[in-house]
Amino acid sequence: MITSWRGQLTRRILRAAKDPSFIVGSLLVSFLIIIAVIGPEIAPHNPFLRDTLQLIDGEWIRAPIDPGSTYPLGTDQHGRDMVSLLLYGARTTLTLAFIATVIRLLLGLTLGALAGWGFGDRLITALTELLAAIPGLILAMLIVFAIGIRRGNIAFVVALSIVGWGEVA
Repeated sequence: MITSWRGQLTRRILRAAKDPSFIVGSLLVSFLIIIAVIGPEIAPHNPFLRDTLQLIDGEWIRAPIDPGSTYPLGTDQHGRDMVSLLLYGARTTLTLAFIATVIRLLLGLTLGALAGWGFGDRLITALTELLAAIPGLILAMLIVFAIGIRRGNIAFVVALSIVGWGEVA
């Protein structure tokens, strides 16, 4: 009996919806996406404001400030609220991770398809094996330093994209 692809997809989705690890993972990913979208709007303080000396409960306190009612996670040495920094940084981090993942998938799928059709399969296989032989974190750091850490986020996106395409291919 031949079943349609829609029926197979529906069965897989229903089976996944009953799996506790899928449910927990989906909730975590949804939570992170929501934080990335609305995080800056719900941040209690300006994360860019440096205030090393603050008046809290009638007492002058020098940064870093310990966690309390005003700053639930405290402040850093410059007096910036850690909760606000986390909420603002979540958007940037998740955006960069998403871009790196898309580039990694596109690069891996393209090179894997080319190797599968016989176009440069030995070269692509050798390059994949070379990348697999070097630990990913060390290779990513070398790529960031080669591109230039002063280039900012672009260096990190390129490094993360180059390091991970071999598994996809």
